[in-house]
Amino acid sequence: MNAQRHAMAMVFTAATLAFAGSAMAGVKASVPLQIDLPGRVVIGSLASTYNSSDTKSTLGCTLQGGADSSFPQAIGCTAKNSSGTQAMCYITNPPQAMVNVVLNLSESSVLMFQWDDKGKCTGMSSSKDSFVRPRGL
Repeated sequence: MNAQRHAMAMVFTAATLAFAGSAMAGVKASVPLQIDLPGRVVIGSLASTYNSSDTKSTLGCTLQGGADSSFPQAIGCTAKNSSGTQAMCYITNPPQAMVNVVLNLSESSVLMFQWDDKGKCTGMSSSKDSFVRPRGL
């Protein structure tokens, strides 16, 4: 299965699990951090990662940019799970679609990112859904 289809399958699985056993008051779910190094894909909720019981897990992306080419626009995404497994990607002069993903992240977003064999970000997405448990809950 190629990385993009694998990532989509992970997103679908997370969404399906979130809706399984829904309550009358509305679906509430966490989307735990998943790092698939062979598939080169990460998915997880920023809030679920923040709310995890361990002190190691992290997930996020950073957008940087300067006024000229001496400090080009770039995105870096990182993830680390409770066992210490890490994944990261980086891209300079990213397409606007990737910039938009990072700009639209919020504390309850589900983030997915992919990378190639050189560590370059090749795809990313974010979603904001009512079923994703916010930070602190």
